[in-house]
Amino acid sequence: MNLTEFVNNLDYNEFDYIGFLKKSGKKVFVYGADLTAKRKLAILRENGIEIEGLFVDDEYYEDNLVIDGIKVFKKSEVLQKYEKFNTVIGFYNYSRYLEVLHNSELTNRGEILYIPEVGWHMDKNFFADNVHKFQQTYDWLDDEQSKQVFLAYLKSRILSTPKYLCELATFPQYFDPCVKLSDNETFIDAGAYTGDTVAVFLEQIKNKFYKIYSFEADINNANILKDTYKNNDKIVAVAKGLWSQNTTLYFDAENTTSSKVSSQGENKIEVVTIDDFVKDVSSDVFLKADIEGSELEMLKGAKEFIKKHKPKMAICVYHKLDDLITIPQYIKSLNNDYNFYLRQHSDASCDETVLYAV
Repeated sequence: MNLTEFVNNLDYNEFDYIGFLKKSGKKVFVYGADLTAKRKLAILRENGIEIEGLFVDDEYYEDNLVIDGIKVFKKSEVLQKYEKFNTVIGFYNYSRYLEVLHNSELTNRGEILYIPEVGWHMDKNFFADNVHKFQQTYDWLDDEQSKQVFLAYLKSRILSTPKYLCELATFPQYFDPCVKLSDNETFIDAGAYTGDTVAVFLEQIKNKFYKIYSFEADINNANILKDTYKNNDKIVAVAKGLWSQNTTLYFDAENTTSSKVSSQGENKIEVVTIDDFVKDVSSDVFLKADIEGSELEMLKGAKEFIKKHKPKMAICVYHKLDDLITIPQYIKSLNNDYNFYLRQHSDASCDETVLYAV
């Protein structure tokens, strides 16, 4: 596949959401009231769209709730008071949007629009500037499924819609069949959150393993992780981040799966390298990393470890637009014998794209 031809042949007749809303003459509501709804609200306001209100399903309604000066209604109240209106989806989940499209009570009132998130977009100039590197990654992929995911990644990012990636989602995340686990595995979990991936790992290997190192930089998440596995001395919960060197960094602690290294802030964390920290391992090693854009720095701090042990790896490559270039290139620079597989593990967004190196 020639990627330049593929990108040039994409259908760029994108729907003009803003133009449509301005011309339709119908009132506009945003469906949802969380952070995504606030972002969609800001996009609409920046483009001069007047918002009648936001609404949520009745069971999530709170009295007198106002977001950025806009009232939040019950859905039933909106359906009762307004005969015709357009709905802008204010939640992140694309599959949930598809469900809404099958709901006649809303589609009968007007159009239901899913306005893309700005962070999804890959500018065509960025692709053109890096086309040879993208082509190299594509050519490295070891099976047809990986290549289809790669093309869907480009298509979804460039056309600003998660549709094409969502259609190829498979599960469970991090444990695709291309990864063969032994009953003597050392598992390194970079970005362990509260232990959700550790739990899946234990289920996958039927509790037969050598050792687990779980790294979680968010102290609140790390405390939950430590408490969960405090009675198992084979599971080492580490309240530190992973990086290319041992140092201290600013950290945006959100107490969620999205906590990440930041350029500034009130919180600081200690970060270490896998090369320095992880010493007791078996012959079989599996490294998973979902650390909100710090994956490449983590790999740089595992340079000697990777050369020595050639761990199987499941690395998230969706946080930065160049992850799908820089991460496989760096891994290949350490060991050219790796085979690469690419999988999509979310049917709700452009998130959770994982590169497997085995």
